[in-house]
Amino acid sequence: YSNNPYWGWAIGASYITPCTTSDCGCTDDQAYNCDGSILDGYVELWNQVYHIETTTELNLLNANLYLISETIPPEIGELINLVSLNLGHNQLTGSIPSEIGNLVQLEVLNLYVNELTGSIPTEIENLVNLISIDVYENNLTGEIPEGITNMPNMLRLQFDNNQFTGSIPENIGNLTNMNRLYLHNNQLSENVPESLCNIYSNLIVFTMYNNNLCPPYPDCISEDVVGNQDITNCIIPGCTDEGACNYNVFANQEDGSCLYNDCAGECDGNAVEDCEGICGGDSTIDECGICGGD
Repeated sequence: YSNNPYWGWAIGASYITPCTTSDCGCTDDQAYNCDGSILDGYVELWNQVYHIETTTELNLLNANLYLISETIPPEIGELINLVSLNLGHNQLTGSIPSEIGNLVQLEVLNLYVNELTGSIPTEIENLVNLISIDVYENNLTGEIPEGITNMPNMLRLQFDNNQFTGSIPENIGNLTNMNRLYLHNNQLSENVPESLCNIYSNLIVFTMYNNNLCPPYPDCISEDVVGNQDITNCIIPGCTDEGACNYNVFANQEDGSCLYNDCAGECDGNAVEDCEGICGGDSTIDECGICGGD
């Protein structure tokens, strides 16, 4: 094993201290050439060398209590056989490299509780085998990529406690196997897509509170799940007349849709009072101007 303070564990990793040109014991089965360069078929990440073909799992969760305070290098994309990547609970900075999209065998992506910034690269849509994405408690921005809705095996999406903007992906309802969806404490806006109702009954956990999501909300979502939403910037068309029977408490843009109760109290009903003031009565004013006259 090397003395690298960031050492965690990895299936297929090579934990070999670099040899030097003065080390006559250098052999081809080590990860380094005698001049200190890395042999073909290996990649160096955070001062640790990994075998590209055989490394299938990389777990640097909390980095064995030594927090990684660097960026995620683009070379991460060379570990093309990774199935699980866990870099959670470190101090990683910078953005998620687009090269992450090369990890087409990946099933688990854990980047939670770091200091990552920028947006999720669109290349993530290449990772169609993913079953879990956990990026909560970072400083990620931009929109949640629509491409994640094309991952049929997805079980868990945890995007909470970031600064994501834009809308919830329109086709989120395509993820029919998903049972956990965390979206709270972001800046998501616009309307919640109706397709969410396709999977709502499957969700063991669903959170969306503390966003900027606009009403009306799909009928399948209860008020307690909606929670607190800042709708200050929402454009909500509807009836704004409080005297109307279809007054929309959320509406801030009159759309001419107001309806009113008839004399029988029926919203948009056709009952009217006759000349004697009887709702639905049949008295009329005759030609002499007499109500109910002959």
